[in-house]
Amino acid sequence: MINARRRIAMAVATCAALAATAGVASAEDQDFGHVAPADVLLDRRTVDIKWKLNPFYSKSVRFPSAGFYECPITAITVKDLRPNGDSGRVTLAAGGVGEKFTELKFKPHQLRGASYRVDIYVNPNCAA
Repeated sequence: MINARRRIAMAVATCAALAATAGVASAEDQDFGHVAPADVLLDRRTVDIKWKLNPFYSKSVRFPSAGFYECPITAITVKDLRPNGDSGRVTLAAGGVGEKFTELKFKPHQLRGASYRVDIYVNPNCAA
C-alpha cells in the first residue's frame, strides 16, 4: 500500500513537472547589452549542466568567479551549444551590463542537460 502511494505521488510530481516545462521557450542565443566595435572579449566560459530529475534545479554562475573586473561589462552573449537549441532558460540574477561582475542563472529543461558558451565583453578604454 505504501509503495503504491509512493508510485502515485511520484507519477503526479513527474506529470506536474512536465506540464510546467512544456511551455518554456528555448534559451537559444541571448544577448545582454550590445557589443561595440571597441569592445574586447574579456572572459569566455563554457557552462555544462548534467541532466537532473529535479524540475526545480537551476545553477548560478558568477563572472568573474571571485572579485570584480577592472572595467564595467558592456555586453554578455550566451550561446546555446546544444544542436537543437533546447538547453533551457538563462536569466540575469545579479550585476550585468554597466557593472563589474555578473551572475547568470541557468535553468535547464528537466531530464535534459544543458551546454552554453558565455562571452563577457568590456571596453578597455574605461576609466577604472
